[in-house]
Formats: sequence, C-alpha cells, structure tokens
Amino acid sequence: MSKSKTSRKNQFIVLILMILSLETIYVLPYIRYTFFEPLQQAMGLVGEAEKFGNTMSIYGLFNVIFYLPGGIIADRFSPKKLLVFSMISSGALGLWLATWPGYTVILIIHALWAFTTVLTYWSASIKVVNLIAGSDEQGGMYSALEGGRGIVTLALNAVWIAAFSYFAKKIVDTTEGNIKGITFLVIVVSIIMILVGILMQFLFPKMEAEGVSNTNMRESIRAILGTFKLPITWVLIVMIFVSSTANAVAAYYAPYLQAFAGLTVVATGTFQAIRAQGSRLAASAVFGIASTKMKRSTFMLIVGCVIALLGSLALVGVAPSNSTLILMMVIMVVISFASYGNRSLYWAIIDEAGTPKMMVGSVVGAASLLGYLPDTFIHTLFGNWLDNLDQLVAYKRIFTFLLITAAVGIVVAILGEKIVVKHKKVVAAKEAAAD
Repeated sequence: MSKSKTSRKNQFIVLILMILSLETIYVLPYIRYTFFEPLQQAMGLVGEAEKFGNTMSIYGLFNVIFYLPGGIIADRFSPKKLLVFSMISSGALGLWLATWPGYTVILIIHALWAFTTVLTYWSASIKVVNLIAGSDEQGGMYSALEGGRGIVTLALNAVWIAAFSYFAKKIVDTTEGNIKGITFLVIVVSIIMILVGILMQFLFPKMEAEGVSNTNMRESIRAILGTFKLPITWVLIVMIFVSSTANAVAAYYAPYLQAFAGLTVVATGTFQAIRAQGSRLAASAVFGIASTKMKRSTFMLIVGCVIALLGSLALVGVAPSNSTLILMMVIMVVISFASYGNRSLYWAIIDEAGTPKMMVGSVVGAASLLGYLPDTFIHTLFGNWLDNLDQLVAYKRIFTFLLITAAVGIVVAILGEKIVVKHKKVVAAKEAAAD
C-alpha cells in the first residue's frame, strides 16, 4: 500500500488505532512495574518473589527468541491480519489471567503473550506505520505515534488510579481491594484490546500489494539475510541501543537525587513521572515537526545524540548536592527529551534509506533483537557497580556509560545522514530524468 493509495482519512484512522494498540498490548505483561504488590497478591505469589519474577523472565526470554522470526512473519503475511489476531488473542489471554489461575497456567499465559505481542505483532506494528506514510512523512508519522501513546498513557494512568482509589475506599481489607483493583484493570485493558482488534478488521485499509510482502519462504529467508547487509540496519541498531541505554540510565535518577540531593521518595516519584511523560510529549512534537520540515529524520537523530552526550557530560561534571538539585533535574529532563525525540524518529529511517517494503519487517526484527540488548544486561551491570563501588563513583560511571554510548551514536547517526541524503539525491535524479 503506497502513500498515494492511502487517504488522509485512512492515515488518521490507522494512526489512532495503532496508538491505542501499542499503548494497551504491552500494559498487562509490564503491569508489575506500576502495580507490583496488587499483581503479586492476585496471583497468589506473595512471599514467592522468585516465582513472581519467573513470570516476567519467561516473557522476556521468548521475546528475544521471537524478534527475528517476527520480522520474517511481518514480511510474509498481511500486517493487518497479524495485528487483528494479536490484539484479539492478547485480550483473550488477559481475560484468562483475570480468573487468576494457578502458577503453571500464569507462566503459560506469559509465554503466549510473547507470541502475540512480539512474534505476530511487534514488527508488523512498525511496518503498518511505514506503509501508510510517504517517504517524506515517516518522521512526522512515527513522532505522532509516540506523542499519541504518551497522551493515552496519561489517560489510562488516571483511570487506574481512580479505580484503585475507589476500591480502597469501598473495601476495608487492603489485599481484597488491591485484588479487585488489579482485576478491574486487567479486564478493562483486555476488552479494549479485543475491541481495537475488531475495529482494525473493519476500519484498516487493505494492505496487501505487490512488493509489500514476500510470496514464499525462500524470499523470506533472502530478506532476513539481506537485512544484515543493509548499512541502515546497523544505524538503526545503534540508535535503538542509545535510546535503550538512556532509558535504563533514567531509572537511576530517582535514587541518585534521593541519595545526594536530599529529595524525598514522593518528590522523586513525581519528578520521574513529569520528566518521562512531559519530555515524551514535547520531544515527539519538536522532533516530528523538525524532521517533516527537513524531509528526513537522521539530522535530528544526530541532534538527539549530541544533546544526550552533553547532558551526560554535565551530570558527570556537576557535584550533586541540594544546591545543584534544580540544575541536575533540568539536565535529566533534557537528556530524556533527546532520548524520546530519537525514539520517536528512528523507525522512520528504514523508509528514508529506501529499504524495500518486503524487507521492512525483517529490518525491524533484526534491529530489535540487537538494539534492545541493553535490556538484557545493563541493569545487572549497573547493579554490580552500585554494589561494589563507592556510591558516587558508581553513579558517575553509569552516566559515563551513557556519555560513551551517545558519542558512538553521533558517529553512526552521521553515517545514517549520509546514507539517507545520498538515497534522496538518487531518487531526485531519477524523477528529474523521468520528467
């Protein structure tokens, strides 16, 4: 489906449904990060931290396994059909979870979620947005997607907080109230996913077209092998790696401010929420508008990496204290602004570099497999530093890690800029010759 065949109305419909899709399908697997204790109580795993951790570990393990084949599937089958299946099946699994079955079944549900949220969904979801936008619109479209997700996150969080407050007032027993609240959340999210899947079936435009999907397994294997030969794949891997690292480092802002600037737990929690969602919304708008005007995203990726480098350098250099608290908080917001800005754009470079549509899913799968590697080791590494080094030295080393990563990101983003600019010149020359 080319841009010429995609009306503005269809683009808007697809974008809205993808925002709702992406912001609900991962709520349940990661719900523990927001409602740790209520989920543990509902699962009957209080005092069994290892078993509770195993539910997330099995999901994460299968995610890694499914990234690459998920790319092959996205290029082999209709993205629309894959998304419809993923949303409805993920919602059905959520309704199953809401019955709070035994531990073994809970493990099975998490393994199946990896199937429905990664194998059949992740690469297909990125490819759908790629298909509905023209080459010059890619950055703006992905930025709108990221910003929209931020708005939906704020709305959903408000609903969850209201729900838990309601059950806390209505039910005297705290545990029972928590279980009622988490059950309500799981059911509501599951129903939303199923409804979104149904709407996708009836409202998504047709996405089967020549050159969009591979017609046989031989083509699929050729596409996935060819993915690693594309320079833009490696540019994308590094861009994801940089943003993933920045996101991981941001998790340590709160304890850093508590330990060295005297900020309270409540204050740091408030700051982290405002930092994350505020910078996400602002960055998506700014980076999206800028990339649309420049008709490419790579220049803003360079800007984002430069800002991240300067910000991390400032964090390394600033002596933490109550008197430098505001300065440190501003620096942290600026780094997050750069990270979310880059995250809102990096998928756009796939199309901007002229990647064939039948390889988009494979590129997403390969880049996700390697780009998200920090999620598999970085918290263990940072934890080791905090356990074995002086606390201030450990934190400075964490910020230095981001500094080095951002420096590599600048170099690679510049290479990406050259690739995209060169491709656009070739396209312009062909169009001029055709005229």
